[in-house]
Amino acid sequence: MSLGNFVRQKREEKGLTRSAMARAAEISVTYAAAIERGAIRLPSIPILQRLSRVLSIELEELYSAAGVQPPPVDTPPDPRLAQLSAQLDADPTIRRVLSLWETLAEKDRRLVVQLLSDLAALRDHLASLQNEVDSQVEGSETSD
Repeated sequence: MSLGNFVRQKREEKGLTRSAMARAAEISVTYAAAIERGAIRLPSIPILQRLSRVLSIELEELYSAAGVQPPPVDTPPDPRLAQLSAQLDADPTIRRVLSLWETLAEKDRRLVVQLLSDLAALRDHLASLQNEVDSQVEGSETSD
């Protein structure tokens, strides 16, 4: 059984609508539908954790349904990573962006990464130009 079929079955067993499950798991209905139809084979760990809570199942069951091994439990996580993850998870805008990201095909993800890289380079170039202008303005003010 696929992860999507497993999630749908557990959701239906609990008597939840897809919308109610999505709201409780803090994901979009579109994202929940993508999981159930198999378009998203392995959601992020925070999303799997929320789904396991909402569906009242063990996290390991979701990993098993997805056909992957859960991360090792004996390796203590970096506390900074846990703090960052909690901050990111608490931000609704970031949750929405991540939810959209996970629905993208790989080629579209590469395009988004390239676009962000180009924007960062443009930002850096504009900052450099602004520094040059500021230096010229300061230089002309001191010579007056």
